[in-house]
Amino acid sequence: MKSTYSLPDPLGIRKTTVSVFKNSKFVSVDYEKLIIFAKEIKKRIDRKELLDEWQFGKIKKSPQDIFILDTVNFCFWAKEGERKWKVEYPKGNILDGWKALVACFDRVMEDKIPISDCRFLENITIDQTKKLFRSCNRTKIPLLQERFKFLKQSARILRQKLGG
Repeated sequence: MKSTYSLPDPLGIRKTTVSVFKNSKFVSVDYEKLIIFAKEIKKRIDRKELLDEWQFGKIKKSPQDIFILDTVNFCFWAKEGERKWKVEYPKGNILDGWKALVACFDRVMEDKIPISDCRFLENITIDQTKKLFRSCNRTKIPLLQERFKFLKQSARILRQKLGG
């Protein structure tokens, strides 16, 4: 088997994480399980079952849509004693966490809000961001301000580095 160090690393991921991996005290990798997992992913790719509705929603998304979705994919936990952020979409389907985030993007796309347009995102307001992530239980999505900031930053980077 090839060493991972001899494989191409176009994004520099291995190069930038090798010291963390080598110096980790509390995390280890079970290489046998990793190989089993990789083979399962390969099977799903071959059967075209890897990217499904559960992962990215009912509405087909472009790579840019997925990039923007992943930009705000973090921390859905409620503080102790607080209600969890939940979204109802479509009607009667109440979701939380990752699935709720995906539902927000489906809802926005259905409403024809140009979520993948860099000009729109660079100028998005906090009120528009609140509406984007609105819940069905009056609970704000955790770290709303950070998500707002990341949407704007992503749009700026996409426009400046990749032509929008």
